Amino acid sequence: MKAFLIYIGRNLYFSLREVVRNILRSLLSSFGIIFLIAFLVLYLSLRQSIKEYIGGTLFGTLDINEIVVSPPASGAGALVSIGGRTEKIAPDRVRRIRAINGVGEINSIIRMEYPAKVKLEMFGRSVREYMPVYGISPAFLRKSEKRWRQFVPGDEIPVIVPKFVLDVFNNLAAARGLPQLGEKALWGFPMELVIETAARGAPERKKYDQPARVFGFSAELPLTGLVVPSDFITKFAAAHAGDPGAIRPGFSYAQLVVTVKDVKDLPVISKNIQSLGLKVESQQEIAAKTNKALAVIDGSSLVIMGIFLFLTVIAIFNSYLTIVYNRSYTFSLQRVIGVSKVRIILTFVFEAALIGALFGLIGYYIGVMAIGYLKHNMPHWVPVLKGLTLSRDSGGLLPLAVGLSALLSSVSAFIPAVFASNMNLFRAVQK
Repeated sequence: MKAFLIYIGRNLYFSLREVVRNILRSLLSSFGIIFLIAFLVLYLSLRQSIKEYIGGTLFGTLDINEIVVSPPASGAGALVSIGGRTEKIAPDRVRRIRAINGVGEINSIIRMEYPAKVKLEMFGRSVREYMPVYGISPAFLRKSEKRWRQFVPGDEIPVIVPKFVLDVFNNLAAARGLPQLGEKALWGFPMELVIETAARGAPERKKYDQPARVFGFSAELPLTGLVVPSDFITKFAAAHAGDPGAIRPGFSYAQLVVTVKDVKDLPVISKNIQSLGLKVESQQEIAAKTNKALAVIDGSSLVIMGIFLFLTVIAIFNSYLTIVYNRSYTFSLQRVIGVSKVRIILTFVFEAALIGALFGLIGYYIGVMAIGYLKHNMPHWVPVLKGLTLSRDSGGLLPLAVGLSALLSSVSAFIPAVFASNMNLFRAVQK
């Protein structure tokens, strides 16, 4: 037994010495693995970001017992149309939804139909712009805003500014020679909402100045205007319904989030709401659409990755064949002095695995650096992807990257290793 252990130890020693001696010469053989692993790390991060971007739900995470109800010509993902025509949910449809058996709480996004102008005083200059005004209840902010209970009308109207609106405002400010302002500078900034109860240009229209203040900013509200408490809009509309030429009812429903009392009733309630001519999406439907979109992305990406993988394997295979040819004298001499074919194969494959693992480690960190670079620069290159956030891997992908690259390199080297184990000394000497 002792002699056997000594034999195994000597074999390991000589095999490791052979690997260390030749590994530097073989480093270029699997160089393509670096790019393959870097692409894999970048792709997985991009895939997760796209999944979160597409599957992102209204104001945080949509609960399993919630459904989003939209006008017929819009979808749940696009809350309000940016175009001139705005689709609405008729008030009678809202009443009929409330009357459906099994429906619990209904939170709505409403749009004020009165023309509203935002008035700001900045750096001694006045800025006045017509802007859409939307209303939400404080319940919409429960998952994204710690101060959601404070989002109620008082002496001043709290205003939430969507990030999209802030970008538009800064563009207007730049066009007028005003400095662009960030969130910190505008937080708590006072303003006025000048509301006209009749249509723009109507001679009998009345104007009302409402003091307001910036309550906060939100990237989760994909709206094209300012956001105020819905109670303010409904109470204002009721108080001024008798004004000359007043627009009635003064507001419209843009979208509803309906809570179902029992999840089992969700399919039935969804069909009942759809029968009213409205669009309905639940968490399951959003997840299904997200998975369908990801399946298309995965399919195209797998084709590209498969081609890249095939070319990488061929390149590594050819590189190792060249290595075998250049080291043919060594391999044939090892066979003459009694080194077994299995040992030659295992040594060669182990050497390839070490090289692959090293390149996998390098490729992983190159991919992580590429994610950080794209995360910083992609919003500037492609503004439409501003909401797409690439997340760096926390380290869970590192073992997979190293293991995959080691396996790929060793598999590519197996057939050349078989050739090496069958080298003939006389042919090697003749070269």
